[in-house]
Amino acid sequence: MKRNSIVITTFIFFTISCSSIDQTKPLQGNWQCVSWTIENNPSGYDIANTNFHFKANELYEATISGHKEKGTYYKQDDKLYTTAEGDVKIITLIKKITPD
Repeated sequence: MKRNSIVITTFIFFTISCSSIDQTKPLQGNWQCVSWTIENNPSGYDIANTNFHFKANELYEATISGHKEKGTYYKQDDKLYTTAEGDVKIITLIKKITPD
């Protein structure tokens, strides 16, 4: 019985620890857009004038085709959720995050 209690306690601690990992850490900082597709088609945005700044407090600022916006964001698994002020939530699939 004591062994089962230890195993269960360890499992609960491990589960809680894993769920509290900050998934936004790899996104934090400045990003310049190099490609933007919507359902495998070019988005039509001027990517040369599109960049994002993701902050540690889950706030972001962006310039998209020269238009400024700011809002909140979070990452869950392979998806980025952004909500610009006064706008709807957008879900973006993240295929891979690299330093560049």
